[in-house]
Amino acid sequence: MQAYAERSLAAVRKKNLEDERMRGSQRDKERKRKRKDVKKCSRKEKEKSLENHAAESGEEQIWVSRRSPSTVAHAAAP
Repeated sequence: MQAYAERSLAAVRKKNLEDERMRGSQRDKERKRKRKDVKKCSRKEKEKSLENHAAESGEEQIWVSRRSPSTVAHAAAP
């Protein structure tokens, strides 16, 4: 009887450890997603502030493409 209780206790501990690992990885995924959201928001805010600054100063906006130069040249070619 005691051997059965020890085995079931060991199984419960193993299950709890697995659950904790899963929760930990889920927390990590959530943190990573939140960081991405913050980065996106700050980039949008930065672009908006640049637009506002250019509009206030009357300067012409210059946009830099994120694509590689060869892709830009290909897109510009007729």
